[in-house]
Amino acid sequence: MLRASFGKTFPIVTLVHGIGYPNQLPAFIASLAALRQPTDTIIAPSNAVKKVFLSHWNNISSLIGIDTPPPNVHVIHYGVPCVHPIPKRIARASLMWDETPVIVFLGRLCSWDKADFNSLFEASAKLKAQGKMFKLLLAGYASSTDVKPLWLSATNYGLLDLLEIRPNISDVEKNLLLSGCDIFVSPSNTISESFGLSIVEAMLHAVPIVCTSWSGYREIVRDGVDGFLVDTYWNAPQAESMEEMFVMRGYTSFLRQRRSRYGSTSTLPRYAHRRREA
Repeated sequence: MLRASFGKTFPIVTLVHGIGYPNQLPAFIASLAALRQPTDTIIAPSNAVKKVFLSHWNNISSLIGIDTPPPNVHVIHYGVPCVHPIPKRIARASLMWDETPVIVFLGRLCSWDKADFNSLFEASAKLKAQGKMFKLLLAGYASSTDVKPLWLSATNYGLLDLLEIRPNISDVEKNLLLSGCDIFVSPSNTISESFGLSIVEAMLHAVPIVCTSWSGYREIVRDGVDGFLVDTYWNAPQAESMEEMFVMRGYTSFLRQRRSRYGSTSTLPRYAHRRREA
């Protein structure tokens, strides 16, 4: 239709991000019947998304009885702008943080479509019960109805004394948080998380990561190097990973080890202001 409206022949390149939503089904079915050129290409931000896309394509083709080969799908990881981290001491002073370790989640503050916050809260409650002192900070985009369920859930887990929620922060605030925090967490297990830009941003600040072994996260985080990958839906490994950073290695020694071994900008060649085809 697009080529017909212009009366010209040209390749069409498009991007697929989150995949698996019900409203995508009509577009899938329509694309099965659409005329394609050999140069038409779909860009996926991770190998995980590519795998799911091709699986959907084959399943739908089989269900409706159309033997249509899938289009070209190439993986090009997202990139993020180069940033200049603020010295940790200055960032923490600006945020009025003391020496208490700070765990940060940065992303969409939506409990039903982004991350398993209850798993994070339960892991945090276990650390608190062990006498660990820390602060948990959730920051990112949130609608007027997103934050209240998080506060209610945190109340049930007894975390009100150590939790802070900062909705709709600015880029300056984001840089301060990532520059000053000690651990970055992301307990995502939803189809809307196809890559993990916030994880890359945290890595560019040389922050150790604790995140789920999920989707594109597995293509970003080197387990035991940049941080820890934990199983989805399970809070025990999450708590153990965060505890390991606090106790067995210590969050400061972990950070020093990573900087000395790989350099604080080891992520830059892969993701900052460039795209890489897998």
